[in-house]
Amino acid sequence: MQGAPTWEESFQRILDFAAGRPLVAHNAAFDIGVLRDACTASGIAWPDISYACSLVIARQTWSLPSYRLPYAVKAAGSTILDHHEPGADARAAADVVLGALRVHGVTTLHDLLAGRNIRMGRLAAGSRSGYRSTRAVWPPE
Repeated sequence: MQGAPTWEESFQRILDFAAGRPLVAHNAAFDIGVLRDACTASGIAWPDISYACSLVIARQTWSLPSYRLPYAVKAAGSTILDHHEPGADARAAADVVLGALRVHGVTTLHDLLAGRNIRMGRLAAGSRSGYRSTRAVWPPE
Protein backbone atom coordinates (compact mmCIF):
# COMPACT_ATOMS: atom_id res chain seq x y z
CA MET A 1 0.00 0.00 0.00
CA GLN A 2 1.51 3.26 -1.12
CA GLY A 3 2.41 5.56 1.75
CA ALA A 4 2.05 2.84 4.38
CA PRO A 5 4.89 2.53 6.90
CA THR A 6 7.41 -0.26 6.40
CA TRP A 7 7.53 -3.20 8.78
CA GLU A 8 10.68 -1.71 10.33
CA GLU A 9 8.88 1.60 10.98
CA SER A 10 5.78 -0.13 12.34
CA PHE A 11 7.74 -2.45 14.57
CA GLN A 12 9.83 0.42 15.90
CA ARG A 13 6.58 2.15 16.92
CA ILE A 14 5.56 -0.98 18.83
CA LEU A 15 8.93 -1.15 20.58
CA ASP A 16 8.82 2.57 21.39
CA PHE A 17 5.32 2.19 22.83
CA ALA A 18 6.39 -0.80 24.96
CA ALA A 19 9.43 1.15 26.19
CA GLY A 20 11.18 -2.00 27.42
CA ARG A 21 8.11 -3.38 29.17
CA PRO A 22 6.97 -6.92 28.34
CA LEU A 23 4.51 -7.53 25.54
CA VAL A 24 1.37 -9.55 26.26
CA ALA A 25 -0.68 -11.53 23.75
CA HIS A 26 -3.16 -14.39 23.79
CA ASN A 27 -1.29 -17.41 22.43
CA ALA A 28 1.87 -15.32 22.46
CA ALA A 29 3.97 -18.08 20.89
CA PHE A 30 2.12 -17.45 17.63
CA ASP A 31 2.42 -13.66 17.80
CA ILE A 32 6.09 -13.69 18.75
CA GLY A 33 6.74 -16.13 15.92
CA VAL A 34 5.08 -13.73 13.49
CA LEU A 35 7.18 -10.81 14.81
CA ARG A 36 10.33 -12.91 14.56
CA ASP A 37 9.53 -14.07 11.02
CA ALA A 38 8.63 -10.55 9.87
CA CYS A 39 11.94 -9.26 11.21
CA THR A 40 13.83 -12.08 9.53
CA ALA A 41 12.06 -11.49 6.19
CA SER A 42 12.82 -7.76 6.42
CA GLY A 43 16.47 -8.25 7.36
CA ILE A 44 15.93 -6.74 10.82
CA ALA A 45 17.72 -8.21 13.83
CA TRP A 46 15.37 -9.78 16.35
CA PRO A 47 14.82 -7.37 19.19
CA ASP A 48 15.48 -8.19 22.82
CA ILE A 49 11.96 -8.34 24.27
CA SER A 50 10.16 -10.22 26.99
CA TYR A 51 6.58 -11.37 26.70
CA ALA A 52 3.77 -13.08 28.57
CA CYS A 53 0.86 -15.12 27.32
CA SER A 54 -2.67 -14.42 28.50
CA LEU A 55 -3.66 -17.94 27.35
CA VAL A 56 -1.16 -19.52 29.77
CA ILE A 57 -2.28 -17.10 32.48
CA ALA A 58 -5.95 -17.97 31.89
CA ARG A 59 -5.17 -21.69 32.18
CA GLN A 60 -3.52 -21.02 35.53
CA THR A 61 -6.44 -18.92 36.74
CA TRP A 62 -9.80 -20.37 35.61
CA SER A 63 -11.30 -23.73 34.78
CA LEU A 64 -12.93 -23.11 31.40
CA PRO A 65 -14.41 -25.30 28.65
CA SER A 66 -12.09 -23.48 26.21
CA TYR A 67 -9.25 -21.03 26.67
CA ARG A 68 -9.88 -19.22 23.39
CA LEU A 69 -9.86 -15.48 23.85
CA PRO A 70 -13.66 -14.95 24.02
CA TYR A 71 -13.95 -17.49 26.87
CA ALA A 72 -10.93 -16.18 28.76
CA VAL A 73 -12.00 -12.53 28.55
CA LYS A 74 -15.51 -13.45 29.73
CA ALA A 75 -14.02 -15.28 32.74
CA ALA A 76 -12.04 -12.10 33.46
CA GLY A 77 -15.30 -10.14 33.65
CA SER A 78 -15.01 -8.35 30.34
CA THR A 79 -16.12 -8.79 26.75
CA ILE A 80 -14.56 -8.69 23.33
CA LEU A 81 -16.60 -6.72 20.84
CA ASP A 82 -14.84 -7.48 17.56
CA HIS A 83 -12.84 -10.71 17.92
CA HIS A 84 -9.91 -10.95 15.47
CA GLU A 85 -9.71 -7.17 15.12
CA PRO A 86 -6.16 -6.48 16.36
CA GLY A 87 -7.03 -3.64 18.72
CA ALA A 88 -9.97 -5.51 20.23
CA ASP A 89 -7.89 -8.67 20.69
CA ALA A 90 -5.07 -6.69 22.33
CA ARG A 91 -7.51 -5.07 24.73
CA ALA A 92 -9.08 -8.45 25.51
CA ALA A 93 -5.67 -10.01 26.25
CA ALA A 94 -4.96 -7.11 28.60
CA ASP A 95 -8.35 -7.63 30.26
CA VAL A 96 -7.52 -11.32 30.81
CA VAL A 97 -4.29 -10.33 32.59
CA LEU A 98 -6.07 -7.65 34.63
CA GLY A 99 -8.75 -10.16 35.64
CA ALA A 100 -6.10 -12.67 36.69
CA LEU A 101 -4.33 -10.00 38.75
CA ARG A 102 -7.60 -9.45 40.64
CA VAL A 103 -8.27 -13.17 41.13
CA HIS A 104 -4.79 -13.82 42.49
CA GLY A 105 -4.67 -10.63 44.59
CA VAL A 106 -1.50 -9.22 43.04
CA THR A 107 -0.80 -5.92 41.32
CA THR A 108 2.05 -6.62 38.89
CA LEU A 109 2.60 -8.96 35.97
CA HIS A 110 5.83 -10.09 37.61
CA ASP A 111 4.02 -11.11 40.81
CA LEU A 112 1.25 -12.82 38.83
CA LEU A 113 3.71 -14.92 36.83
CA ALA A 114 5.86 -15.72 39.88
CA GLY A 115 2.84 -16.81 41.89
CA ARG A 116 1.71 -19.13 39.11
CA ASN A 117 5.24 -20.48 38.42
CA ILE A 118 5.21 -19.08 34.89
CA ARG A 119 8.46 -17.83 33.43
CA MET A 120 8.37 -14.79 31.15
CA GLY A 121 9.09 -15.60 27.50
CA ARG A 122 12.05 -13.94 25.85
CA LEU A 123 13.02 -13.13 22.29
CA ALA A 124 16.60 -12.07 21.67
CA ALA A 125 18.88 -11.94 18.66
CA GLY A 126 19.10 -15.48 17.37
CA SER A 127 17.14 -17.17 20.15
CA ARG A 128 13.75 -17.48 21.74
CA SER A 129 12.75 -19.08 25.03
CA GLY A 130 9.13 -19.70 25.83
CA TYR A 131 7.36 -19.46 29.11
CA ARG A 132 7.27 -22.44 31.39
CA SER A 133 5.22 -23.45 34.37
CA THR A 134 5.27 -26.45 36.62
CA ARG A 135 1.48 -26.49 36.22
CA ALA A 136 0.94 -25.19 32.68
CA VAL A 137 0.43 -27.51 29.74
CA TRP A 138 0.79 -24.84 27.07
CA PRO A 139 2.88 -24.37 25.09
CA PRO A 140 4.22 -27.89 24.79
CA GLU A 141 7.96 -28.17 25.28
